[in-house]
Amino acid sequence: MSHRVVGTALRVCVVGLALAISVPRYARAQGQIAIGQTMQSQLTAGSPVNSDGRRYALWTFMGNAGQYLTIDMQSSTIDSYLILQDQNGNELQRNDDGGGSLNSRIQYSLPYSGMYRLMAMSYRTSGVMFGTYTLSVNGAGMVAQPMGQMASGQIAIGQMMQSQLTAGSPVNSDSRRYALWTFFGNAGQTVQIDMSSSELDSYLALQDQNGNELQLNDDGGGSLNSRITQTLPYTGTYRIMAMSLRTSGVIFGTYTLSVTGAGMMAQPMPQPMAMANASGVVGQIGLNQQLQGVLGPMDARWDNKPFQAYQFQCNAGQTFQMDILSSWDNYALVFDPMGNVAARDDDGGDSGGNARIAHTCTMSGVYRLAVTTYTSSTTPGAYTLQVSGAGAPMMAQPMIQPMIQPMADASGVVGQIAANQQAQNILTPGAARWDSKPFQAYQFGCAAGQTFQMDIISTWDNYALVFDPMGNVVARDDDTGEGLNARIVHTCATTGVYRLAVTTFTSSTAPGAYTLQVNSAGTPTMMPMVTEVPQQAGVTLPQPSVTGGIVPPGQVASIAFGQYMQGRLEQGDQTMNDGTYADVWTFQGTGGQTVTIDVRSDEFDTYAQLLNASGDRLAEDDDSGGSTNSRITFTLPASGQYQIVVNNFGDTRRSGVYSIWLH
Repeated sequence: MSHRVVGTALRVCVVGLALAISVPRYARAQGQIAIGQTMQSQLTAGSPVNSDGRRYALWTFMGNAGQYLTIDMQSSTIDSYLILQDQNGNELQRNDDGGGSLNSRIQYSLPYSGMYRLMAMSYRTSGVMFGTYTLSVNGAGMVAQPMGQMASGQIAIGQMMQSQLTAGSPVNSDSRRYALWTFFGNAGQTVQIDMSSSELDSYLALQDQNGNELQLNDDGGGSLNSRITQTLPYTGTYRIMAMSLRTSGVIFGTYTLSVTGAGMMAQPMPQPMAMANASGVVGQIGLNQQLQGVLGPMDARWDNKPFQAYQFQCNAGQTFQMDILSSWDNYALVFDPMGNVAARDDDGGDSGGNARIAHTCTMSGVYRLAVTTYTSSTTPGAYTLQVSGAGAPMMAQPMIQPMIQPMADASGVVGQIAANQQAQNILTPGAARWDSKPFQAYQFGCAAGQTFQMDIISTWDNYALVFDPMGNVVARDDDTGEGLNARIVHTCATTGVYRLAVTTFTSSTAPGAYTLQVNSAGTPTMMPMVTEVPQQAGVTLPQPSVTGGIVPPGQVASIAFGQYMQGRLEQGDQTMNDGTYADVWTFQGTGGQTVTIDVRSDEFDTYAQLLNASGDRLAEDDDSGGSTNSRITFTLPASGQYQIVVNNFGDTRRSGVYSIWLH
């Protein structure tokens, strides 16, 4: 018997054991729900299945430490079952029939401020397990929840940004004021992060994309300035917590944040103003709620004025009234789900310079209610925002229409992309809508004067859009690329986060798999190119996850049919009997479906295995993908969950980045 066969047999045993106790924690949220909202949806044959064999829908919401919530899942057709998890997928509480009859209820006091996850499930794994349900989240007093974990800004390696910590900045579990920044880095890259201030004692924390701490620093930059030097362990998004060390005394002030790589010097932005979020969003608000905020000169800009916005769910035909109360001359704006200004007002309120808007929503979706100043010379400050509906009581607001596929984000954003990168994905009819057509968008950081080329490649007639940081469409194209493919060459007029969107040419065009690639001027086309991801007859393609990020070591990852993703063999991964590292990916397949699994790496000799849910080996391969790359083509014997094991060939431990493509 060869070494390869013996090694494989042992590998199956080890991975099968690992999967028996592991639950994928990073499933994509199917919907967002605000405290004070009621949402209606369905569990269907197309809903994902968890490790217990139950159909589920994953919802997320934002909450505050110490807040006491009641979460209800009600249904007249299925036996409901609820699980509350923290932002990392750790279970906090579960309930079957606490809401009476077959309805579920969880009552819980939140331990931290940030994002939480809800698994809405059918208790049964056979019989009646599909149907419509209603999900609601309520808290005492129904106070609108600030989005404490929302990124305050994006910063690129080589950039310098200036911002402020104010009385309106969020507070972490250590009672420190903070601002959350994100940047994109590559595995093995060494970065230096500096936070300097003449007004406060700076304090820095570097975290991975899931909020796990990598490094802390107080005064490493000299005086009261902070400095972190870190070699990045993976390619993807990282988080920087810019904080004041003190929790009393001098805790507010202006600071400068810079991120540099080896041999680089940080370049200040043309306008030293940190865009806290190009959309201006700082929280959520519901009908018949009010909140207090502080508008500062360093907030996001609209019409060269600072502004803050709150997400507000509104249904077509619904009327609401928005009031701003302050001692300074405020100005109100309503942005529709497409980013267009649908209403504005200066002094329509009851007194002084207060704004009031009464607006009827023309479409269903997430609107932005914005607070800004009347003129650019107006000095902003504290304000109260109130949203009310005619005769509406203070209770959770139900959605009018059932949302079988709840929109995770009305902006259409499904990921991030940078110059000289590409992403593969699948556009489906259930995606967010633009001009009555499905669309998906990718955030793209662009500097004023920077030119890029955007290409969409697909077998269907695609259409490309570029949204500027304020949500305006600044470029669009149908067929400038080859065949029916779109191409846009665009020069950014302002610095900020743009959205590069993929949609269909007409509302009757059937969407599908596509490749989006972005090149800098004069940069050649990247590899590899995806032509078509064939859709199997009778198979509903799942809503794909964001591509590009690498799952932390030891975590079981998920991949959808048609996705092209990255992984890394590294310390902390599951290990085989010979001590080599292994990654495990899961996917949902249909009986009779033929799948191809490609695993490629320039850093080690790949080895791939396909297992069923019980850990039985179905197929394996070393080098059928060319060179030292693996390829498995296999017809699935039954519908259900399958596992892909990625390992290096031989019994010598190897580390490195690889790509995996399921098609």
